[in-house]
Amino acid sequence: MSVDADHAGQSRGFVVQLSTEERARAFRAARRHSIAVKTLKVLLPLAALGMVSLYFIPTRLAIEIDGATASLEGVSVESGNLKMVNPKLSGMHPDYGRYEIRADTAMQNVDTPQKVLLDAITGSLVSPDGDTTRLQALSGLFDTEAQRLTFQDGVSIEGRAGLSVKLRSATVHFADQLIVSDEPVSMQFRGSRITADGVRLNTGKARVVFSGDVKVRLEPRRETDTQ
Repeated sequence: MSVDADHAGQSRGFVVQLSTEERARAFRAARRHSIAVKTLKVLLPLAALGMVSLYFIPTRLAIEIDGATASLEGVSVESGNLKMVNPKLSGMHPDYGRYEIRADTAMQNVDTPQKVLLDAITGSLVSPDGDTTRLQALSGLFDTEAQRLTFQDGVSIEGRAGLSVKLRSATVHFADQLIVSDEPVSMQFRGSRITADGVRLNTGKARVVFSGDVKVRLEPRRETDTQ
């Protein structure tokens, strides 16, 4: 490489002249940089997918996810989806209490990993004062980002003081301790029975609001009934 002074213009400067070998080295360096940039554009998305590949480990897992603990016992691949065996998700909300969901299996699409299709579901929601509401359903769709579980194939709910609720469909909002349904519902409580076109159940406040065509059959309260 040689450096020549340039006195032709008003401003002084230098002209750098590279040899043939130096120009070749510079070209190779620029080409390597271009290839590296293109490679990173491919590898970064693949790295994100690689995090999902952790589900392929056929052993028990326990992962902390945004304050909730997710665990499973094994995974297989079916039609491009991840099939998880005996998954469980549990967590604690500082104001609304503790929740837990279990299922026989869960299907997760890698394109929408925040949504999980659950089969044979059981769940529980415990309020800060210790009241427990239990849940059973054939299937459901769990949205991990929204902390929401939606049932479409029927669901039953059991709570304190003999509470029993049957619904065609329902949505559980864990953060708000709400169970909401806009389809026919049947509820029994201390021998009384209520049917309606919809319901909104707040498990934290022990409050139930029925909507639509509401029918009530009340049974006299026995002295042996307790809170």
